[in-house]
Amino acid sequence: MAPVLTVPGPCLIAVQPGAVLFPLGYTIDGVNIDDEPFFTDIQGDENGGTDGPPIEVQHFGSISRIRLELNKFDQTVFQSLEARVNNGTSGLIPVVGSLMFQGDLSWQLHLLPLHDVTKGRNYPVAFPRTAISKNVSAKVQRASCDFEAHMDPYDRTLYVYPAVAWQAVTNQMASDILNGTVDPAGYATP
Repeated sequence: MAPVLTVPGPCLIAVQPGAVLFPLGYTIDGVNIDDEPFFTDIQGDENGGTDGPPIEVQHFGSISRIRLELNKFDQTVFQSLEARVNNGTSGLIPVVGSLMFQGDLSWQLHLLPLHDVTKGRNYPVAFPRTAISKNVSAKVQRASCDFEAHMDPYDRTLYVYPAVAWQAVTNQMASDILNGTVDPAGYATP
């Protein structure tokens, strides 16, 4: 395939705290994703021991860091993210020592470009890891949130590309946002 320009379209962000999908909103200038692998060097006398280059490099998995800058977003859904854990309460800190994976406190994060959802990503295990911020002023409110996505502890999936079947639910959410008729009960996933 020849190199071509790709325009996936405006990215609709949706979160899924359980079985139901909730549209969060749209990003400003897209979504920034950093995929970070973890490696360790294995030293050996074949290459000079600890003073030389490694004789092998071992891979220990990866995480993704997803930066969202939003200016059109659902306040209620955003407030649920401020709780840091799914089904939490904004302003109420989770129990100290809570386990994000084993405690089933993480979210599913869906990045759904409107023109072609197959260019997006679905993360099965993600949560807001760093500061969540939003302005309160006379200007249009902006919010930012950095998610950290981890491999699913059961099948080691970090992310999947959404199937074409996601296009219909993405179009429905986008249409409902435009018309101001977002379903407060959420949307079924394909």
